[in-house]
Amino acid sequence: MLRIFKKTFKGLEKTRKKVANAFSLISNKSYLDESDIELLEDCLSQADISYPIIENVVDELKVKDSSSINWKDRAHKVLLSKLAISQSADDIK
Repeated sequence: MLRIFKKTFKGLEKTRKKVANAFSLISNKSYLDESDIELLEDCLSQADISYPIIENVVDELKVKDSSSINWKDRAHKVLLSKLAISQSADDIK
């Protein structure tokens, strides 16, 4: 039984490292080009995030934002809003 948990946590740790690595590669950039967005999209996909959420994040990052919010904060905002919606839907069941 413990073996299942160990495997699961090992897999989650591996996914977390991949996501963190992808973010660290592009974190110093103030603007993301198409290849950066593709890298982020692939990384989120490998992390088993649903395609509609990935699409929302990517669409938000492609929009030229005139405010002072950087791409990391915009991506974070979209992900948090999707998590809040998901948790609300789970509470209804």
